[in-house]
This record gives sequence, structure tokens and C-alpha cells, in this order.
Amino acid sequence: MHCRSPTPATPTLVQGPDGSWWATFLPSRNYGVDHYNTGREAFVLPVTWKDGWPVILPHGEKIPYVLPGPSFMKKPVDQAPMTGNFTWRDEFDTVELGKGWMTPRVPKTQWYDGTARPGWLAIHPLAERLDSLLNPAFYARRQQHQVFEASTAMELPAPGVAGGLTAFQGETHWYFLGVRRDGDGAQVFLEKKAGGEVEVVARQAAPVAGRLTLHVEGNEGTYGFGFDAGDGKGVQWLVRDADGTLLSTDVAGGFVGATLGPFARDEREDGHEAHDERKDRNEARDEREDRHEAHDDTHEARDGREQPAR
Repeated sequence: MHCRSPTPATPTLVQGPDGSWWATFLPSRNYGVDHYNTGREAFVLPVTWKDGWPVILPHGEKIPYVLPGPSFMKKPVDQAPMTGNFTWRDEFDTVELGKGWMTPRVPKTQWYDGTARPGWLAIHPLAERLDSLLNPAFYARRQQHQVFEASTAMELPAPGVAGGLTAFQGETHWYFLGVRRDGDGAQVFLEKKAGGEVEVVARQAAPVAGRLTLHVEGNEGTYGFGFDAGDGKGVQWLVRDADGTLLSTDVAGGFVGATLGPFARDEREDGHEAHDERKDRNEARDEREDRHEAHDDTHEARDGREQPAR
């Protein structure tokens, strides 16, 4: 298979210890001609020399997804997969999160805790929303495939808190698949921001279960959002035809690509609560945790396409 990228950029030539020449550059894996949700990525291709000039590919030839890599880079793999079809899972059984996790901005407070309960990531909800220019309580990993599945198992949030799984390109373009308590029950909802106001795309009542598993699936420009309450009904999909192009660079701008991960939001001051209760919220935050046990299972299943090295 070949990459259809109109934007390969910033090539750099390097010579290996064996004398071979290679070019690194930043193209994208597109769908629908101009859309790509995985950002620009690092590709490596061999270089030959002709009449004193470097040749990476013949004119007009598409960039290949897979070629033999530099022999001098072969070594034992001691990190999570970065290319090809794979499944990745985080059990949150270490104090620090792995290097693949990131936040939109540098946290000003430590709103996450990996030590209180082994096997769980505790996220202390903040009032900052996903469309804020501050630091929301959101941990993310890059979307690494055009066709993927991702899921997060979580406990039901405390009253006044919404928690769940987010597909996030930036503060102006995202989806939030969330859960909140609703009277004696629970509600699963899907919010969308596509450059304008936040919209509620769908909502559905859910049983008050000890654990819910949220699911996000993507197939190029089409995304699905659902949940499994562990009641034997399997995954109940709120939508399976959501517009995923709003997470693409062509629509949202930028070039870093979309991310996926758990997010928690303190909603108690969104409506009727008084401003002077903020202090009470801060003092009791440690007792109002939204805990997530997440595993992002991402794999290509549509047509077995291989992915470029990143």
C-alpha cells in the first residue's frame, strides 16, 4: 500500500555508520484526498545518489508504507509498538504513566494519581472544560491508526462530576463520551465541539453499575461512540456514524493529529451553585475522584494496511 500525502515536508539527509544514506521527513496518511487525523508522522526512506544529487523516490511515485529499514538500527524492542497493526493496553500498575501519555498543557496541579489504588488511574476532576485554554483533567495518547478501536473501563463518577473518554484534536474540535449520575441512575452522553458551541449529540440512560466500559471506534472519517454496562447487552452505541473529519487537520487546523484518553470534569458550578462554594470543592477534591481503568486497544482491521514508522 502507498501513502497519499500531498504534504511531505522538511526532509533531512543522514548517513549511517555503514555508509548508507537515508531521508527522514514528515508526510501524512490521508483519506478522502485531504483529510488526516493522525497528524504528520516521521517516515524514513533510503537515498541513492545520481549525478551528485540525492534521489529518494522517482518523480511521481507514491510514498510506500513499508520498506526494509536501516540495518544499523536493529535492536531489541523495549517500547510500545509505534508502527503496524497492534494492540496496546495500560493496566495503570506503575506509579508514573508511560511516555506515550500527554496533556494538552503543563498541569499546574497534580490532578492525577497512580498510587492510591494499584491498577487504576484516579483523576481528580477540575472545572476546566475541554474547550478551555487552561489545563483540563485530560490525559491523552495519539491516535495511531486510521481504523481503530479504543476502550476505557471506569467507575461511576461522584455526583456532580462527568468522566469518560475523549477524542480530542484541540480545544475547538473534539468529542467527549461522558458518564454522569442522573438521579438514582446514570446517563451516558456524547458532546461535540466543531469550532462553534458545544453540542449534545446523544444521551442515553444507563444502569448504575459498578463499572462501565466506554468504547470509541474509528474508520477514517467515521467514528462510533458507545458503552457496555456489563449487563449482558454488550456494547450499546449512541452513534456509529459521527463525523470524524472534524478531528482532521484539514478541518481543525494544526498538524499534530487527534488524541484519545480519559477526562474528568467538575460540573457543580456550571449552573446553580454559588461561587463561594469553590473553596469547599477544592478542600474535598481528594474525596471526589473519578477513577478510570483504561486500555486503548488500537488496531487496523479494515483492510490490513501496514503503517509507517513513527
